[in-house]
Amino acid sequence: MNSFKKATQSLIFYLFLCPTYGTESAGGLSFLNIPASSLSTSLGNTITSDMGSPSAMLQNPANIWQYPRWSFIFNYKSQNSGLGSNYMNTFIGYRRKQLSICTGFISYGVSKIEQYDEEAHFVNYFDFLNYAIPVGISLKTSHFLWGIGANYIGQRFTKMDYDKESFLGFDVGVSVIELLSKYDQVDITVSYVNKMIYSVNEKNFVSTAFGNSIFGCKVEIYNWLAIHTDFVFNSGTEIKNMRLGGQAYWRVKNVKLALNAGYNKVPIGSPNGINYTEYLKYSGKKSLGGFIEFPIPRANNASVQFAFSYELHPIFNNARYFSISFSI
Repeated sequence: MNSFKKATQSLIFYLFLCPTYGTESAGGLSFLNIPASSLSTSLGNTITSDMGSPSAMLQNPANIWQYPRWSFIFNYKSQNSGLGSNYMNTFIGYRRKQLSICTGFISYGVSKIEQYDEEAHFVNYFDFLNYAIPVGISLKTSHFLWGIGANYIGQRFTKMDYDKESFLGFDVGVSVIELLSKYDQVDITVSYVNKMIYSVNEKNFVSTAFGNSIFGCKVEIYNWLAIHTDFVFNSGTEIKNMRLGGQAYWRVKNVKLALNAGYNKVPIGSPNGINYTEYLKYSGKKSLGGFIEFPIPRANNASVQFAFSYELHPIFNNARYFSISFSI
């Protein structure tokens, strides 16, 4: 029994605190870093931006814990960049007492990519597809939310001699909520997650853009203003990033309105002589958005939320997100 306890403690320590090392260069599977909802987009994709929603699965599985019995969300992204890219996801969450479970599906693709031979002659168009099937569980104990998540991830090219690649993702996270529960004017939430990716083809852990550790917090003031911030540490690079989000919200009778603004992402320091201005130009994304939430008539404790966000970027311009979610 003691040896089993020590092994369990060692595993938890590894999953929470140890970085992931591997052979794949950082940057792969970056589609998993696309914000999973309009709300998350407009708040800089910060780790606490989607708390209480099943779409929080991609940020921290601990944060999928919800008060409603059932939650469902669908998100679609349109982007007029000429790349032919498309993104959509759907998540569903269920709570029973102090336990919440979640699953979903994520699809990302780029169509009509031009293919040329060695002599620069046009050969054909091909498509690229990424998809993921995440599952997660969150347990609430007092002021703590404990979460474990897993993702099956696939990527492939069409009309090319390219083998399909498969990955398994593992997420372990914790959030501490209502840190200042005795105060009516200020509330603080702290959240941490560690993410790892395992290559089924290569049979080893790999370093990807999604394999990182994130620490963040949410500060809610006067019950109408919330500030979100987090720090992202990617094991594949020396670059560390900070993300920011702000939200102001109001209630008009039973209707809730919110306006959001975010920035994803700001590098911390200048590792390896990185050009700070160029990094912000290609990696920094400003966003604006909001949502309206109202109860569903003749449905006890049920509500629906419509959210919209607009992402400002000099290269991938005109990115718009639309989300609709139901809670029962």
